[in-house]
Formats: sequence, C-alpha cells, structure tokens
Amino acid sequence: LDLVEWQLRVASGEKLPLPQSKIKMSGHSIEVRLCAEDPSKGFMPSIGKIDSIDFYSDEGSRLETGVRSGDEVSPFYDSMIAKLIAKGADRSQALDRLIRDLRNTHPTGIRTNAAFLVNLLSLPKVRSADMDTGLIAREIEALSDQRISRALLERAIGDLLKNRRHAERLRP
Repeated sequence: LDLVEWQLRVASGEKLPLPQSKIKMSGHSIEVRLCAEDPSKGFMPSIGKIDSIDFYSDEGSRLETGVRSGDEVSPFYDSMIAKLIAKGADRSQALDRLIRDLRNTHPTGIRTNAAFLVNLLSLPKVRSADMDTGLIAREIEALSDQRISRALLERAIGDLLKNRRHAERLRP
C-alpha cells in the first residue's frame, strides 16, 4: 500500500481507497536516521570530512543515503547522512536487523549517533514499545556511551598500517 499516495489523495479531498477493516498488518518495520552528531555533547553536529564510510544493509533492510567517503559534512545543512530501514516478521526481528546494520556501519572522520541508536534500540522499553517522550532524557548517559566497537578498532588499525606502509614506500 502506498501510504504517501493515500495521504496526498486525502489531502486533495478524496476518501481512502480501503477501509481500515480491509487493511491487514503483516510484519514490522523501523527507520532510524544516522546523523553526523555527538550525542554525548547534546547532539551537536559533527562537521568535517567523512574519511571513510561503509554502510551495511542486508536481507530485510534498506539504506537511503547521499554521502560517501570523502564528502564533507557542512554546518549549513541537516546533519543526517543516511536513513536505515529494517523490516521483519515482527518488531523483534526488525530491531535485530537494524541493530546489526548499525553495528556494521563504520564512518571515520566524523562522529555519528550510531552507538546511541544501537543503545536506544537495545533498551527493553524500546523493544517492548513501552516508551514515552521522557525516555531519552532519563537514559541519556547510558545511551550516549561511545565505546569503540571491535570492528571499528580493527578497521582503524588496518587503515593505519596501510597508510604507514604507503608512506614508507614514498620515502626516498
């Protein structure tokens, strides 16, 4: 069902094409917005060059982005760099896929809210959809934990070694 089309039709004065009783739910989907920002500093934008970024999406997920390695994050525009959408047979499967995609997305050169989003999606209250508008404010310290993942650390070490070998070859 194209819900955007339906919204436009209703806004134009048309009736919905189907009554609610004819619409059957199947599955679950969740979207997050990956932003160049630092949750531990009040979500301040993280501007600068994206040295490298590898997005991950697999079965049951979709990535929408307009940035790539080498691009600049400017202070003049929205700090969103990607939307990640995951679907599953149920909420739990959609959350698990989204967490997997976020954990396997590795930007360098800028800070992002990826770890914050993983922490948020992992909260029992989020998993059970028992949330309220004060949840993030109450949990901000735990949600903003910016530990470096093993995968990101391994990649950074690999890049460092590769750059060092390249620099050594350039020396006279």
